[in-house]
Amino acid sequence: MDGQRDPLVERRRLRSVLEALQAELVEMETSPSFLMLTSGSLGMETERAVGSTMAEVNVLWPLLHGARSELTLLDELGDGRTVGREIQERLTQPMVTVAAGPNTPARQMLLGDALDRARALLVPIEEAVARVDTMWLELLPRLDGSKRTLARLRDEAARLGVTEPLIGRAQALATDLEERLVSDPFGIHPNDPANLDEQVALAAEQIASLRSGHDGLETDMASTEALLAELRGLRAAADAARLASLEKIKEPAGLVRIPAPSVIDGTRGLADRLDDLFDDAVPWMHRRTMLDQVRSSADRLHRQLERAEAANRGPIDKRNELRGRLTAFQAKMAAVGQGENQELTELADLARAELYTSPVDLDIAEALVDDLAQGIRREATA
Repeated sequence: MDGQRDPLVERRRLRSVLEALQAELVEMETSPSFLMLTSGSLGMETERAVGSTMAEVNVLWPLLHGARSELTLLDELGDGRTVGREIQERLTQPMVTVAAGPNTPARQMLLGDALDRARALLVPIEEAVARVDTMWLELLPRLDGSKRTLARLRDEAARLGVTEPLIGRAQALATDLEERLVSDPFGIHPNDPANLDEQVALAAEQIASLRSGHDGLETDMASTEALLAELRGLRAAADAARLASLEKIKEPAGLVRIPAPSVIDGTRGLADRLDDLFDDAVPWMHRRTMLDQVRSSADRLHRQLERAEAANRGPIDKRNELRGRLTAFQAKMAAVGQGENQELTELADLARAELYTSPVDLDIAEALVDDLAQGIRREATA
């Protein structure tokens, strides 16, 4: 028996291998993933990936049963050294019957080979079950969280009286993912869970936005009313600046016309449209939409009036700037001892007469102020 394992030791080893295989198979068979994979109704991708592997489970128990029967016979031989030869002979003879398939005749294998064959069949089955177990462990809690979130969002949408399509879209994805997880887990793309998370997040953001719009409606209506008050003042200022420029400045350039007061306070003007929104009988979503439109129009008008006021005030601002320059130059004349200079005094008087007599010709006034500045510089360097 040189080079060979002691038959009694080998029998114990094979018994240990058999018991381990049986324990693994028994435990695996309690797994919901195993039950799903052996249900006979696998989805297309899962069938393609592990269908043939899982079919081998039908061979495992008969194979292990045959090995167990053979080991029972070996155990019955006893443990004496005198039976070692008989055990060795049986271990080297094909004694375990293996059913290869419905259309393939059964064959016999050595006990050790039978157990090796069982291990070779069991490992890929265990790997398939473990893969599904892992997917369920990772995805089922995410699905549960998504469904709870979507249920809450549906309740909130109902409270707000709205139908939000993003919720339905996310729900459809959750239902599809859940169905595939229990029937065709190998057909789930790695990006599918993240896509569901994204759709749920979008639905949650939309509901949060709607809730904010609902809860902030009254506040936004009040701020819009304040904005209309500001528009009235801004429009009046822009119109007054235009009239002042026309009155005080000769041929003022760059003036723009101002929208009529009816844009704000006329029939169907901004104020009239805002008043309609104080009717609580109108659904809040309609009021929200209409308020956003009024606010958008008011904001555009605000920008328009700001530009108009600046443009219409431009000629008066230019006149005032020239007046300020003239005053500064006159002060400088006195400071450098040119207060009695007849030429400079006449220029200053002409400029003052132009700038303080309406309508002011800005081109003439600016030329006179520039001439005064040059005259002061010339006298200072003489």
